[in-house]
Amino acid sequence: MSLSSKESALAFQAERRQLRAHIAELEMESAMLRNQLAAHQEEQQRSEEQCKLLIGEMNHRVKNILALVLAVTERTWRVTVKAGLPIEQFREDFLGRLRAMGRVHDLLLREAWRKAMLADVVRNTLVLHAGVPGGKADGVPRIEVDGPPVYLQANVAVMLAMVFHELATNAAKHGALSVPGGQVAVRWKQAAEGALLEIAWAESGGPKVVKPPGRRGFGLDLLERGVARQLNCEVKLDFAPEGVRCRLCLPLSDSVKMEHLEGEELRLGAGGSG
Repeated sequence: MSLSSKESALAFQAERRQLRAHIAELEMESAMLRNQLAAHQEEQQRSEEQCKLLIGEMNHRVKNILALVLAVTERTWRVTVKAGLPIEQFREDFLGRLRAMGRVHDLLLREAWRKAMLADVVRNTLVLHAGVPGGKADGVPRIEVDGPPVYLQANVAVMLAMVFHELATNAAKHGALSVPGGQVAVRWKQAAEGALLEIAWAESGGPKVVKPPGRRGFGLDLLERGVARQLNCEVKLDFAPEGVRCRLCLPLSDSVKMEHLEGEELRLGAGGSG
């Protein structure tokens, strides 16, 4: 073989090696692109699935909210207008309940509708009634909230917010919060019986309670039928002469979780904000 033929063969082999190396680089780049495309498609699929889940969850929430609003509307109408009370009473009671629902929904939205602290639910609801005449009784906040950290799932938080609203509204109209010296204490702890959360509402310093209300209203129905059944909760309501007492016992579960930490006492005065 002549020198030029050898040089040509060597040059051809060099070019072939370069071509193979280039092809190998292209195959690596192609594999990387295929992997990136597959990862992108997988991420897009996960995003679409997550979006479908969020839409489904939102639809479920909207349906629940609408059902609750309709139930509140119907029951409020029944115990006001159909019971012979003026339409203004219906409007006042209904709007008050809507505000309470709106406030607890705002609270839940901060936690992506997953949970809420019991203390926040209580304060967030009762702050609407903290500015009644008197502000403090003998230097002590009119509304006292005390208990260890407890997490509530959304449905429990909404139901308890409605309960506290009804109790506070009654206290502001007829009970301890209707006079300057009255006080309300909301305390909770793990019950001695075991896996139960005990929540106690106690009024003091208000007008003497002579007898239970003669008319069965929204609040009583909510306590005895709504909360007791939906939350599997034991309810005890006592119209004691010194002030209304209400005791709720809820099972500790995934919906009601208690942190075993020393609870910091929380106090809410007339200047509080929710």
